[in-house]
Amino acid sequence: MDETSGNRSDSAGSNTLADNNTVGYVSGKNGNAANIIAANTEYLSITDGSQSGLDLSGSFTISAWIYISSYGGTWNCIASKYVSPSGGASYQFLVNNSGNLHIGISDDGTSFESFAGSNNITLNQWNHVVCRFTAGSEFALWINGSKETTGATKNSVYNSTADFIVGRRHYATSPYQYNGYIDEIALWNTNISDNAVTALYKGGTGRFYITS
Repeated sequence: MDETSGNRSDSAGSNTLADNNTVGYVSGKNGNAANIIAANTEYLSITDGSQSGLDLSGSFTISAWIYISSYGGTWNCIASKYVSPSGGASYQFLVNNSGNLHIGISDDGTSFESFAGSNNITLNQWNHVVCRFTAGSEFALWINGSKETTGATKNSVYNSTADFIVGRRHYATSPYQYNGYIDEIALWNTNISDNAVTALYKGGTGRFYITS
């Protein structure tokens, strides 16, 4: 997210994110961060045909540093691969309108299994957030090192043709447009360990956008 305008490069692979509606920048946790303004419908994306490693099939982890100033009235989508009304849902990572983290996955493109935590994002400061899905076993969420879990029954993630998007969902009636800053977003196609999550948080700068 170090670029000050235009597309954002993938520091570990080939998943360069396209700039939609002129995403700006601010000083972030490590260099610059994306400044996504909801009123302008700003977001970053890569098409399904161009992406590599973002079609998840099983366990995965997403990590990011986020900064939001309000969460009342709407949800803030951090990252998603989700087309609706039906048949195109894979996964999504959000802050709901109560300020809790939310992870959701589909194994058939339509039906969803999800988990919303009870801990709240702290407004007007950087928060380290992580979601982790362990196939057939567990959902886990972290805010600034504090972990919450619940059971998960689905064993796979649907391989949809949706774009991978940072800052909203590809869903016209409920896009859950993000409003705030995002930095050091990273995705792993595995359930990284609790110790690895702790290291990401205590390191203070997260990880670059990677897929392994």
